[in-house]
Amino acid sequence: MTDINASGPLSADKVSDVEAQDQAVLALLKTRTGERVYRPLYGTSFRKYLHMPATLETEVLIRQEGILSVQTNEPDMDLDVSESEVRLQDDGQTYEIDLVINLRSIKETIKANG
Repeated sequence: MTDINASGPLSADKVSDVEAQDQAVLALLKTRTGERVYRPLYGTSFRKYLHMPATLETEVLIRQEGILSVQTNEPDMDLDVSESEVRLQDDGQTYEIDLVINLRSIKETIKANG
């Protein structure tokens, strides 16, 4: 396993390991915007979609928010926007979010489901 701190212990925001990258995306998607005191813009506002109708419009809004959040908060990640998608599950109540990320330093692709 490689060191997640590519430039030393003071650059904890720079992630280069595939597993750490996956964890970083999941943490980002599960964190509410404003939840972190010193990083108030970190996270997503997915909770606002809880009571919206399960429509294509809602899927597009969730996808846009996830993509924008990754692009804003994880500058070392190269998000493949064309491959990233959100799908309503068969139960009609939950969504599957697939964000395809190309690691700039490693050149691998991972999927973050949440």
